[in-house]
Amino acid sequence: AHAACVQEIPGASFPDLPIPSFRVQTGMEGIYQDERPVSPETFKNRAVVAFAGIAKPERFFNAIESLGIRPVKCVRCRDHHHYSGREIVNLGGEMLITTEKDAVRLSTVTDRPYSYLRINAKIPDVEGLMSLIVSRLPAR
Repeated sequence: AHAACVQEIPGASFPDLPIPSFRVQTGMEGIYQDERPVSPETFKNRAVVAFAGIAKPERFFNAIESLGIRPVKCVRCRDHHHYSGREIVNLGGEMLITTEKDAVRLSTVTDRPYSYLRINAKIPDVEGLMSLIVSRLPAR
């Protein structure tokens, strides 16, 4: 590798690497349904089922709980899981919430409404990263 992008984790020290490294800061952009923002209050006192097919689903479940959403059930699927319409119906609950990554897969699978959490990533030294990438490209 010529460089590393390392996610900042509160309380953890940034690693000292033998290659250029760039901090990545993640944050919650909000909850969406069909590209429209949804207030976390919408989920209050509702039977919410949260589900995720990502490598570390606990991060997602912790994130939505930090917004005040208390799922009645959290369903963990393997990373890159391919959902079926039957699977989505069988999740139960009144409302569904998932990751944006999983939402992309659901658009052709189900007509059942679902919301998703949108996360953003920022690289404070994006100019430095881009400069490094350009310097590694072959000259024209």
